[in-house]
Amino acid sequence: MLILTGLIFACIGTASGALLLLRPLGLWSLPVGPAVWVLYPLLSLLGFLFVALPTGVSTARVLCRVFGTTNAVLAAAAAIGLFLTTTGLVPAQVATFSLWYVLLIGLLAAATALTVNTARPVQE
Repeated sequence: MLILTGLIFACIGTASGALLLLRPLGLWSLPVGPAVWVLYPLLSLLGFLFVALPTGVSTARVLCRVFGTTNAVLAAAAAIGLFLTTTGLVPAQVATFSLWYVLLIGLLAAATALTVNTARPVQE
């Protein structure tokens, strides 16, 4: 049950990050409320932890890779969105602060998850 809850949380968190990306580019017309800003990092992290904690070390490493890659893709999409809006290729429909937010959170989460994934266990 914990793993299913974690998967649901991770999906909602990732979807929240995607909505924060789509709104400034005009690809999502509905307003994005303040809860979405909190749900992106919170549910993404909680979802990852709920799925990873009950599993073994090898599965947790794979989950770190998936979590890190997902956040790296969100961060890259935010960087592309910032490029498109600041160069005027795509007019920003609203302020681009959400793109900066997704870029920062995505880079931090990706760097952390991918670094933990490559860390070698200490041998005694």
